Amino acid sequence: MWARMSALVVASTSSMSASFWSTSPSAPRRWRPWSTLRPGGWLVVEDADPALQPLICPDEVGPEQRLADQLRRGFRTLMAGWGADLAYGRTPPRLLRDAGLVDVEADAYFSITSPACTLLEQATVEQIRGRLVSNGIATDADIDLHLANIGSGCVDLATSPMVSSWGRKPPVD
Repeated sequence: MWARMSALVVASTSSMSASFWSTSPSAPRRWRPWSTLRPGGWLVVEDADPALQPLICPDEVGPEQRLADQLRRGFRTLMAGWGADLAYGRTPPRLLRDAGLVDVEADAYFSITSPACTLLEQATVEQIRGRLVSNGIATDADIDLHLANIGSGCVDLATSPMVSSWGRKPPVD
């Protein structure tokens, strides 16, 4: 029976909705990754928590940082409009306990500045550029200026905290 079950499940969720989770066995089409765990097996879940640290420039000291934070606030407004739960990353520890897992812990990490933050911001802004403009959050000139600012290396960019949560399915006695 245990041959089809896992000793370790690692999952990265999408921050889109707590509807991925359900501790109810009757909830259809819900994500229940703990159901595949062997007794004593571990589940690790990672998700971002944009609401935990909402600024892309925690040290907002000039117009470059203010523009970056303006665009980030606009992006988060768009995400919320798409149904994203911007505080979802902090909920898995409770959900793991609700599912009956034990030894539940969590930690969070985010960069204050790194080249990877710059690359991620460039890619994100380019991907949502049209939506930022069409929703009146920024102009093309604002976006071009922001991309030039971050490309120059004069702006320290932070990521949203990544929360890692884990718990263990109790062993069978």
